[in-house]
Amino acid sequence: MKKTLENILNFVKDKVKIGVIFGSLVFGGAVYGNTGKLEIINSIGNPYGSQSHATVHRIEATEGYDDIYDHEYGFMSGPTDVFSKIISKIPGYELDVDSRPLDSNTSINLELSLHSENGQPISITSGNELICNLPLEYLGYDFGSKPITLQQQDLSDLNKDGKVDFHDFAILANDYGETGNALAGDISGEYNISDGHVDFYDVAYFSGGWLNKRVYPVYDIRDANEFNNGVIPLPGLDGTYISEKPYSNFQLRFDRFLSDLNDDGKVDFRDYALFAGGWGKKDMENHIANISGSNGIPDYNNVTGNAIIDGYDLGRFCKGWLKDITDPNTW
Repeated sequence: MKKTLENILNFVKDKVKIGVIFGSLVFGGAVYGNTGKLEIINSIGNPYGSQSHATVHRIEATEGYDDIYDHEYGFMSGPTDVFSKIISKIPGYELDVDSRPLDSNTSINLELSLHSENGQPISITSGNELICNLPLEYLGYDFGSKPITLQQQDLSDLNKDGKVDFHDFAILANDYGETGNALAGDISGEYNISDGHVDFYDVAYFSGGWLNKRVYPVYDIRDANEFNNGVIPLPGLDGTYISEKPYSNFQLRFDRFLSDLNDDGKVDFRDYALFAGGWGKKDMENHIANISGSNGIPDYNNVTGNAIIDGYDLGRFCKGWLKDITDPNTW
């Protein structure tokens, strides 16, 4: 009986935490002033379950974990035993609600994986996408004029410091030849999916990212929300996945303009030179200049899968011209 009551109290405590963050769950639709909220749903096909992650900027929150405004990921059973899992990873915690201070520009590191109730590997063939939503009840408090961008990160960046270098190689070398489900160096396999072994497949994948060779498109959350119903398409899930082992990492940022191609904080002739170098190209799978399309997100040739650099990208690039992240007067 004592344990049952303890479980009930913990359940109510968690719900109160969520209610404090989302307002309307507990306080009848009350809107907290000076708050911004972004919800990202990792939607996979039926009959599998889809989970969501919320990033919240509010006055009372802190950069690290706090047990009032943050919420740890909790797996919930559903129609099948397979769910998507999307969390922000901070030291010691996996969060499905990550609250930061109102003026925070700190990046949010997201991990995508699959989760099975029994912990067994998951064999699946499914569509996959992220759906980004800026809830209407927070209209007017949607992160102010801050840029909001999302970009996939290279799995070869094993220590998650934003670059692939000898620090990452040391981690891979330490894990080489090992077997297990929690190895940092297990980033690939025969079918480009982590397989519980650190071997030549992982080395081959790692070498492709050496010194940041890979290029992933940058998505503007507001553009996706306005022109594409918030949808960011992802490659389909096809194969056998280790439960809770990340198959993709993304970084959510509030300090980068979409037009800032070299990511130095300002949009100038250096970025224009990079853009001009890609103009008219249709022969690359990804290109740094592919920042928009007819639906507001980077576009690709449906047959070849190569990036399309055209007037949509030019128009979006011009929208950010001469903006400087250190000078809010420019944005």
